[in-house]
Amino acid sequence: MTDRDLEPQDRLLRDDTKPISRRGRENLGLLVISDSKVNRIVISRTALLAGFRTYESDVERAVEALGQHHPEAVLIDCRCDNAVCGPLLERIGSLRNGDGWPRTLVISRDGKTCDHLATGNIDSLMNAPITTDRLGTALHKLVAE
Repeated sequence: MTDRDLEPQDRLLRDDTKPISRRGRENLGLLVISDSKVNRIVISRTALLAGFRTYESDVERAVEALGQHHPEAVLIDCRCDNAVCGPLLERIGSLRNGDGWPRTLVISRDGKTCDHLATGNIDSLMNAPITTDRLGTALHKLVAE
């Protein structure tokens, strides 16, 4: 059976699509941060199908969730302003300890770049709308860097 025989959503379920990072671990943890509960659920489900272990948090509890779960990757799907992203990205920067982990992906809803992109704490920026294939590919590339 080849990939052509599978439906697009079933391609994500194959064992050979599990993300393996430079850390050599499978089933990497992904913290999904969004101000929309629906988006958190959809993104988490897509990441689960791509082989990630997911945790969800709203924006207000994001810094606390980083300390509790110690994820290898963080996906931020919210407005990227100073009030929201400032403390969160500072915490991510302090967790990195020079090795670049956790990796960070920001989904931009309005097509604008994030003001915090220059801080070095954001590894990838993805424009909305997102699809299952695009998100899975972006997450795999994020942890493989």
